[in-house]
Amino acid sequence: MGIVRMGPPEGLVNALRLELGAGTFVETGTHHTPRGGRPDGSATS
Repeated sequence: MGIVRMGPPEGLVNALRLELGAGTFVETGTHHTPRGGRPDGSATS
């Protein structure tokens, strides 16, 4: 089995931290809209 890592890529977070001078990164989740649908799951047509 492979290694599963939840959350954003560590390298990307560190690059943003250095670029923005941030001391803390808080992940608030990822928004996902189903293909061909609206965020509430209803059809678009």
